[in-house]
Amino acid sequence: MNILQDSNQLASLLSFHRKKSGLSQLRLADLAGVGKTVIYDLEHGKISVSNETSKSLL
Repeated sequence: MNILQDSNQLASLLSFHRKKSGLSQLRLADLAGVGKTVIYDLEHGKISVSNETSKSLL
């Protein structure tokens, strides 16, 4: 299984590592070049993204 394609695992990893790093959703979005709603939706499993975008977030 490719972890970047499993939206539930991506959501958990993204949220965990963002919080561990002390980043807000807005700051992570700025660093990744995406909107804050993208981070929110990803962390709640509402959307999926390309592997390239997933890698930029992780």
